[in-house]
Amino acid sequence: MDCKCKKRNCNIKNLKSKKYLTLEKDGKTLSSSPKFEDLASSWSIKEGVEGYKVIKNLSNIMSSLNIESNKGIIEYSNISLENTNSQWVIAVSSSISNSYVTIQNGYRSENYIYEEDGKAKYGKIKDNDFNAQWIIEEYEDYVKIKNRATGHYINIEGMDPTNLLDIVKAGDIAGNNENGKWILENKIENAKTISVKFKSKARAFDYLNNENSKSANPGYYTDYIQCYDIPSNYGTTNWILHKISK
Repeated sequence: MDCKCKKRNCNIKNLKSKKYLTLEKDGKTLSSSPKFEDLASSWSIKEGVEGYKVIKNLSNIMSSLNIESNKGIIEYSNISLENTNSQWVIAVSSSISNSYVTIQNGYRSENYIYEEDGKAKYGKIKDNDFNAQWIIEEYEDYVKIKNRATGHYINIEGMDPTNLLDIVKAGDIAGNNENGKWILENKIENAKTISVKFKSKARAFDYLNNENSKSANPGYYTDYIQCYDIPSNYGTTNWILHKISK
């Protein structure tokens, strides 16, 4: 689905069919329409529970999208705004989210991020190593970084922000947990690569980096990814995403 939002009013168009999600005149039947049907194809995004969203059609704002009956289909009916079956995350489709990527440090080019034993490490990687491949899940104002092999997410849950050698994790984390969310900064997209910085959504001044690199400082530093308050102009906060075939 491609959700085009302006001031929280959206139209929702299927990426493959190019048809719009539309509410029929009975106020409860959902269909797809090849053309935009004014209010029937217009949706309002409201704040739900713990950062999730509730989606309402402008032609019938008393109901909302939900999966309450557990029939394997999306429904439109009158349901409590606090019911988790009516809560949604708005994901964004882009060239990043449609490809697996490897993540290379923009300052130390030999360093790629990979997962090992539930931790985010960096170093040289082998071709076709799924532990070193990631999917960037894009949402409205943040991304999540998911490992291809394990399904784990890069996160800073339980990290000490004052310990510059504390280790960034790769593990299971609740979808609404801010410690697994990242803000993309300085995004520059090319044909096969995307240059970005990953700033923590939970800690506003903290960036993913490998400043304390073991390869640059053997005998003392670490070969794990770090995340702490670091000047954003440091080269070790730059990352290059290399798109690879699925």
